[in-house]
Amino acid sequence: MATKLREAEVAHFSLEGRNPPGPRQALTSLVLNRLIPGGMSVLRRVRPVWKVPGRDLVVVTGFDAVQEVFSRQHDFEVPYEERVELIHFDGFLLALQDTDEYHKMHDGITQLFCPDDTGQVKSIIRDTTADILAGRGRDLDLIQDLVKPVVLAVVEQYYGVPVPEALAQPFFDGNLASSGFVFAGPRITAKQAAIARAAVAEVWPVIDAAMDAARRSPNRATVLGRYYACWAGQRPCASPSTQPGRTRTPSCWTGCWRRSGSTTSSRCSGAGRRTTPASARGLAGSPLSARARL
Repeated sequence: MATKLREAEVAHFSLEGRNPPGPRQALTSLVLNRLIPGGMSVLRRVRPVWKVPGRDLVVVTGFDAVQEVFSRQHDFEVPYEERVELIHFDGFLLALQDTDEYHKMHDGITQLFCPDDTGQVKSIIRDTTADILAGRGRDLDLIQDLVKPVVLAVVEQYYGVPVPEALAQPFFDGNLASSGFVFAGPRITAKQAAIARAAVAEVWPVIDAAMDAARRSPNRATVLGRYYACWAGQRPCASPSTQPGRTRTPSCWTGCWRRSGSTTSSRCSGAGRRTTPASARGLAGSPLSARARL
């Protein structure tokens, strides 16, 4: 696995390399930050539902129309299947339609997250940010000097996906680029597909290595460790409410819910269901891709 992750073996994907500082980057920033939001604001006032001429595409900006689209999921299905299949992310929860498969995977994955986790994540963010600010006597690059290390700290300490220092930048860039590809427009060009494949190639080896490590020695303090401790390995999960030496079957992550003062039956709606290896990879890929949101 170390050989697989060795930096010298691959030419890494780089967002800065694709769009270096200069006129092109300035133009991209102008379009994304000014022109598109401004255009949407105008459409919202004059034509809240607008069909793009010559394209099978409708832009919906009006509040009532957007609400209607969201309420009619069987008429307006999730459009991401082709994109996630192209980058081998078939287990991505947000790309599934409203089917039994979706609900089974949703129930299994949500059992891995505990109400108490918010305090842990806040501590990781607060401590990492404080360390960064304490060691800086100059202006920060918001993305590179603050956002990236804070996000990676959450990925490593909470999700349980260690990111080798040499691969931190391509892993970060690869997640952002592949996420942008998944949630992009309706058409996929050959160039977009090639970029997406190159980007996600920086992500999967790191996540696969973390999955292998968690499978061998699951750390229940992390989300990935909980998965392998309770579901994939089919081993019982200890519950604080049980007698010493006794355990509960892995119907859900009982310890989390009982620590937060809730009963297992009321909070673990999918008791008895198990996530699949594909969904484990999906949740492990989420820290930056559905990720990269604090």
